[in-house]
Amino acid sequence: MRCSSQNLAKKLLKSIKTNPKKMNEIADQFILFCHQKNLDYLLPNILKYLEKKIAEEKEEKTLSIKIKNNLSSSMIEKIKKISGFNKNDKIKIIKDQKILGGFIAQYQNKIFDASVNHNLSLLKNKLINE
Repeated sequence: MRCSSQNLAKKLLKSIKTNPKKMNEIADQFILFCHQKNLDYLLPNILKYLEKKIAEEKEEKTLSIKIKNNLSSSMIEKIKKISGFNKNDKIKIIKDQKILGGFIAQYQNKIFDASVNHNLSLLKNKLINE
């Protein structure tokens, strides 16, 4: 194994995900390993990589809905249903004045574009190509 901070961080994450109940013990052993191998200088970059991955995972577990105006609770429930929303995850509503109407939802790296802008673009392409 090449001892780069990214490789070490990936191995640490894999170990923790394999056995999350022993996270503290795994972290302690990892730090001891780095110290024994004189890799302490890599720890700040390993930490940055881990923070980045955690932020990415949080973003994946957030249903982001871009809207121009408020949505009814029933519409939010429909968006949750079509996106496959997990009840333990979070919802973030973002006001975006560029959207003419409808919504754009993003969840687990999937985009659900039901905006007027997108539908007009689809209509335009259909008219041009026919």
